[in-house]
Amino acid sequence: MKVTILSHTENPDQLCAKIGRYSNVLETWEELDRKIPSGGWETFLRKVIKMGHTSVLEHAVFTFEITGVSRVFTHQFVRHRIASYLQKSFRRTKIKELILPKSVLEAAEDPEKLQKAAETLYREYYRRGVPMEDARYLAPMGSETAIIATFNGRTLLESFFPLRLHQTAQFEIRAIANEMLRLVKEIAPVIFQDLEVDEKLLQEYKSSFGKS
Repeated sequence: MKVTILSHTENPDQLCAKIGRYSNVLETWEELDRKIPSGGWETFLRKVIKMGHTSVLEHAVFTFEITGVSRVFTHQFVRHRIASYLQKSFRRTKIKELILPKSVLEAAEDPEKLQKAAETLYREYYRRGVPMEDARYLAPMGSETAIIATFNGRTLLESFFPLRLHQTAQFEIRAIANEMLRLVKEIAPVIFQDLEVDEKLLQEYKSSFGKS
């Protein structure tokens, strides 16, 4: 698993703070820079979030590339509808690897045999000339894929992170959500100030989940 931020709103904390201020004053956008709130923009944004005016966070946008993940993960991931997605097409790209959890590999008497069995139908029928877009029906859910997703700050803060960082979330998506949080906290520390990255879980993911 690898999470990369491809692009993001410049200075998202300050932008969202200024937008919050903009709604309550007569000044133009340019004039706001000459009337910085007491304590600065970061302090003002904390107040805005605490008051529940989180609609301003929708103006901060983050685009992620997430690779080395399973179809199990992406089927859960795209359920967050206030986001934009682009996923690797199994109509146009061959499936190369499987992403299997340690529990599955440990339960298998022969992990290598399990890997081959899971891939056999897809690869065999593709070799027989079945179109890639049809052969994919035989591919397992653990097939490796990649996805690009764009979220706004409010969706991450109020919808995605609360659900996917929770201990009841499936392990793979919990790990990826933690890595996403680690990255956005570096860019927008005020927006995501109340959320904590589970570093222990990230280390556990690296040692117990991945390619077979």
